[in-house]
Amino acid sequence: MAEEQKTETTQTEETKPGKVVFNSQEDFDAVISRRLSKEREKYSDYDDIKSELEKVRQEKKEREEKEMTESEKLKKQLEEKDSQIADLSVYKDWRDEWERRETAKIDEAMKEFSDEDKDLINELPLDKRMVMVDKLRSKSASKTPPDTGKNFIDGKPVPTAEELMKIRVEHGPSSFTYRQAAALYNKAKG
Repeated sequence: MAEEQKTETTQTEETKPGKVVFNSQEDFDAVISRRLSKEREKYSDYDDIKSELEKVRQEKKEREEKEMTESEKLKKQLEEKDSQIADLSVYKDWRDEWERRETAKIDEAMKEFSDEDKDLINELPLDKRMVMVDKLRSKSASKTPPDTGKNFIDGKPVPTAEELMKIRVEHGPSSFTYRQAAALYNKAKG
């Protein structure tokens, strides 16, 4: 009776529509191989397309990085130029004020000079005029600076903290002019 059930089950499985019964493992493997080969053919160019897509994405990324880098460089240069312009406008205002004050000091110091000496001094650049005035002034007059409300040490005006910073911006922190001004400032403070 057990054998009868097995044959009945086999017959019913064979008769079911859409069911395939394989007689051997080789038949089963052949069907699977055909199915796999169909799927492989369907996606055979997948790896090529995938590698081409990766290549396009990489090229796009490099192009964007290059463009971004160029635009960042230009943006940085523009910011630097704007900063320099701002610094120079502050410096120009300070320089104009400095020239006005120095010219007034020189004019006051040259009151005792002859017209010929005044003409010679006025031909010099502004920063060298005071040096020449000091050379031409008598020893007694050169040590008494005009009263401008400013402190003097050894006949030289002591810069304020703001003037010291302007000198640093103009000449740099390691310049002789800045070091000399800083020494006068520190000497006056302490």
